[in-house]
Amino acid sequence: MGFKDVKNEGDVDIMKQLEKESEMRFGWLCSYTPIEILVAAGLIPTRLDAGDMFLSETNPYIYQLMCPYVRAVFGAAQKESFDPLEGVVFMKCCDAMLRLYDLWKAHLPNQKVYILPLPKIQSREARKYFADAIQRFSHSLGRDLGVSITDDALRNAVSDVNKLRSAVQRLYRLRLEKPGSMAYSRLRLLIRQWLSRPPAQALREVEKELKDLELSLIHI
Repeated sequence: MGFKDVKNEGDVDIMKQLEKESEMRFGWLCSYTPIEILVAAGLIPTRLDAGDMFLSETNPYIYQLMCPYVRAVFGAAQKESFDPLEGVVFMKCCDAMLRLYDLWKAHLPNQKVYILPLPKIQSREARKYFADAIQRFSHSLGRDLGVSITDDALRNAVSDVNKLRSAVQRLYRLRLEKPGSMAYSRLRLLIRQWLSRPPAQALREVEKELKDLELSLIHI
C-alpha cells in the first residue's frame, strides 16, 4: 500500500507501523552468523561495531581484561549508541562471545537474544548438527517475530547476500590491483556502512563505488 492509497488516520497509523516493522534491525557480531536468515525474516542485519572506541574506564559488569571488541560493543550497547535493535544473534565462536551473550541477557532484557553453536571440526555429523541448529534458529526467530520464513525467502536472501559479498570482493581486488586508488580508511568506513544496510541497498552502493573507482582508474 502506497501513500496514495491512504484513506484516513487509521490507514496512516497502519502505514507508519508497516514502515517501522520493515526497518527492524537485528544485531550480529561474528562473521559466521547466518545473516541470510535475518534477511529472509524481513530484518536488517546490523553488524555491531563500536568503531574505533577503546574503553579506558572500568565496567563493573565485565572483566577488564576481556576482549577489547567485546568490551567496546557491550559499552556501546549500554550507552544505547546503536540504532534500536529488535535483538541480537551470537555465535559460540569464543569464550568472550559467550560472556557477552550472558551479559546481554542480564542487562539488556528488552531485546531478543539467540546463540548458535559453531562446530570446530569438519565432518558429516558436524555439518548436520550445524544445519539442525540453523533450522531451529530460523523457526524460533520466525515464531518470535510472528513471520513465516519461507524457503523462497531464504533462497532470495542467500542470492542477495552472495551478490553483495562478490561485489565487495571485486572492490577489494580492484583496489589491490591499483595501490593508492582508494584509501583503506575510506574502504573500512564504507564496509562498516554496508554491513548495516539491507543487502539489496548495500549492493547498489557497492556497485556505484566500483563504477566510480573503475572510471577513476581509467584516468590514472
